[in-house]
Amino acid sequence: MISDQINSHIARELGTLDREHRAHVKKLSAGKRILAPRDDAGGYSLAVKHASVSRRNRAAAVNLQNAHSYAQTQTGVLSTAAKAYERMDELATMVLDPLKTDADRSLHDNEFQELRDAVVRMSLEKFNDLRLFRGKEYSLVDKGSWLNWDEAKTEVDALNATGSDDTHYLATVTSAEEQFEISLQLGSSANAINAWLGGRDAVDPADPKNPSATSPAEEGKWRWTEGPEGEEDGGLGRTFWDGAASGKPVDDGFNNWAPRVDGSAKVRAPKTRGEPNNSGGEHFLQISQRPGWEGTEPGDTGVGGWNDLPMVTPKNSTYGVKGYLMETDQGGLNVNNGEAGETFSLSNVSFLRFLDKSLLSITSVADAKLAIGKLKNALESVADAQAQAGANLSRLEKDIERLSAQKNNFETARSRVEDLDVAIETGRLSRKSIKLQSASALLAQANQIMNPNLIQILLE
Repeated sequence: MISDQINSHIARELGTLDREHRAHVKKLSAGKRILAPRDDAGGYSLAVKHASVSRRNRAAAVNLQNAHSYAQTQTGVLSTAAKAYERMDELATMVLDPLKTDADRSLHDNEFQELRDAVVRMSLEKFNDLRLFRGKEYSLVDKGSWLNWDEAKTEVDALNATGSDDTHYLATVTSAEEQFEISLQLGSSANAINAWLGGRDAVDPADPKNPSATSPAEEGKWRWTEGPEGEEDGGLGRTFWDGAASGKPVDDGFNNWAPRVDGSAKVRAPKTRGEPNNSGGEHFLQISQRPGWEGTEPGDTGVGGWNDLPMVTPKNSTYGVKGYLMETDQGGLNVNNGEAGETFSLSNVSFLRFLDKSLLSITSVADAKLAIGKLKNALESVADAQAQAGANLSRLEKDIERLSAQKNNFETARSRVEDLDVAIETGRLSRKSIKLQSASALLAQANQIMNPNLIQILLE
């Protein structure tokens, strides 16, 4: 009975020593002081929090690296665009040589136009399907059913209540460059439907934002009433045209009224304007998309021309409207630069381009002189864009450095909490090992002493 108690006691002590010995070996193998919450509940919780912050910092740093690559790509494209403009400037100067013939100038213009077209393609480059040079975006919204002007305006205005950094409005086309930009962005899809624009006449000065308000005093004064242009003239909008088809631009305002057309033959008289005609009280601006109406000059066709229409357009007709052209002023690119989801706005980068050869050519001395002045502005715009891209890169690099330092600090803090002091733990393991060996030897000796045969021999 006594022998059983001694053996049981020594066995329990031996089991405890063995568990403690294994725990020390496991900590030394992992290199950590805290392997489970029971080791140190507070320390374990703190280590988990530090590890989580460190991982988020690492992910945010990857996001910044991607944005850095985006900005680097911008810089590379801008450098190439600058070289193209410099060569175009050189070609324009060469055309001024009085010894050049028209044939020589035509050859120079061929290279000139190829370079111009190359710069346009550069400006449309994308990075992971995101445009490198953001600014204005045009979308042709096809509703698939008949749409009134005020319904289109209400729908676009509602987009601005979503909290996005972008600003949306019915498009305002204020220059030939913008008209070409729209054609470039929309491509052949622009021929699909008739679409509302953000312009109208007959605006009531007392209530300029009410789409149904009219005033005879404003009849024939066409204004851009949406977007930044809509805020001009005390909120009435920028006036760009005065009168009907025989009217005239206001302050050289751009216009692209559709030509007059013989409805039976669908053929227009060259250079004869047919719109606006205010037929039956038409006060709202639309881009016409009428296939089959042919013009004789670029940009002077029925397709893409402007037309005045009533708010409620005739259904199932050539003039019916089923959508609208939306212009979006894109805000800066929101870049994640913190582990808690912080972001900052990476400024947009854009530069001056000439989207069509009608905007820039060197086929004559006069054209070349004009081109030299325009190219000076273009080169300055590229230089400004390069400066902005460089500023963006600098900002991104500093944020990457900051996140890297924060990540290292949190990893160091976590290390202090959970990492093992190898020297101390090795000493503890050595002590447990000695105790374990001693207990094992003691148990063996106790078993020999309490051997019944040995007791019988001693009694004899």
